[in-house]
Amino acid sequence: MKLKFKSFTLIESVIVLSLVALLLGLGLALRPRPNQQSFADFQQQFAAHFQRARLLAQAKEVESILDFQSDQLVIGQEVLSYPVKSKVDQTAKIVIKPSGYVAPGHISWRQGQVNWRLIFQFGGGTYRFEKV
Repeated sequence: MKLKFKSFTLIESVIVLSLVALLLGLGLALRPRPNQQSFADFQQQFAAHFQRARLLAQAKEVESILDFQSDQLVIGQEVLSYPVKSKVDQTAKIVIKPSGYVAPGHISWRQGQVNWRLIFQFGGGTYRFEKV
């Protein structure tokens, strides 16, 4: 009588282990990353929030305040986080008048070795970001 072994061969075991390792490797590679926005992402988000605050100030004829805190920007009830490892040099509040007027000035950030400056120009609500 011929004996039948009820076990896996070495080749089958190697194939199964390699498939499991491949699936674990893909799972680790495709896991979601923490929210690490770049300064370019922040600029786009700021543009949208600033435009909304300015239009709201003009529509409701009230002042809107942009509160640049050390770790986040607060515009009304909305909070906009700064990019990773970014800090504002000095906290400040920028007021958008009901006419849309914004007083000229600037806000400075440090992001590692790079310095950024948000410059409000001419009082008309025009601004630009500048790498210093």
